[in-house]
Amino acid sequence: MFNQSKFFRKVKSLRQSSIVHLVFLIVLFNISALQVDTQTNLSVSQQSSTSSRSSSGMIKIGLTDIPEKESLSLEYFVKERAYLKLLEKDILPYLRRKNVKPLTCFISYAWGDRYHEYWVKRFCEMLNKAGIQVLLDKWVIRKGNILNEYVKKIEEVDWVIVVGTKLYLEKYNKRATSSKEKEHVVKLEGQLIEHLVRYSTERGNKVIPILLEGTLEESLPFMLRHKISSEFINNDYFEELLKLIHDLYNIDNRDKHFERIIEKFKKYAIATSAHITEAERKAYEEKRTNKILALDKEIEEEIDLYKDEAFKLVEEKEEII
Repeated sequence: MFNQSKFFRKVKSLRQSSIVHLVFLIVLFNISALQVDTQTNLSVSQQSSTSSRSSSGMIKIGLTDIPEKESLSLEYFVKERAYLKLLEKDILPYLRRKNVKPLTCFISYAWGDRYHEYWVKRFCEMLNKAGIQVLLDKWVIRKGNILNEYVKKIEEVDWVIVVGTKLYLEKYNKRATSSKEKEHVVKLEGQLIEHLVRYSTERGNKVIPILLEGTLEESLPFMLRHKISSEFINNDYFEELLKLIHDLYNIDNRDKHFERIIEKFKKYAIATSAHITEAERKAYEEKRTNKILALDKEIEEEIDLYKDEAFKLVEEKEEII
């Protein structure tokens, strides 16, 4: 009886030791895989001058995906600062003097393209800074919310902006032919916007299409193609944004003050291109890139620390057993 008990204790001890080693190996495998992935991404990015283009409009730098057109551009940074300064010093004080009421705006767009999702988020941030309360799903919807109630706000807001992309039209057409292939939210959005445009001229006028990709025929539903749209493809982003803000606040087209603001920004844009040298562009891009890669290096060093902790944990478990 004693020998059997001793035998079972040994078996139990062996099993516990095996489990500890198994857990250790799993932890070590996952950490090593993450480190290899980190090193691979860094190696690939360094071989291609620390960046590689993707078809989605994003650039991969180390472990980070950033928008190709904005984040590394010194021109974009300068013009964004000029835009924000005009808002602070000229536009918002002017709107307050005119006692313009605060606006609400619903954004309808298609999920599925990372760059477009990023663009929409940044676009909403710029509208928000202009004093416009933006209803963006990623900002408003929380766990437990009733999606139908959110989408129905299309009928309550002052404006509805539809961001036209090829994916948006594709999803809209699927909604029209087979509702089973379409998310419930987008289906409701399409139905309500279509109702506003087709059956009420006054309410339909509050729907503004924005062309972000392709042509009107490629990116917008038929009901919106006849409407005057904002085009962000070929036009200067911030200049087009200022014109849109002008229209959202229903500023008279003969208003000379707002016209001077837009003209002032045009001069900023021209001067920015003229006064930034190629050396300055490269220096700025290199600085931004190095900052991103420095963060990746910190992550890699933390992974090494976690591996050391995993080894120590196993050693402690073995001493206990």
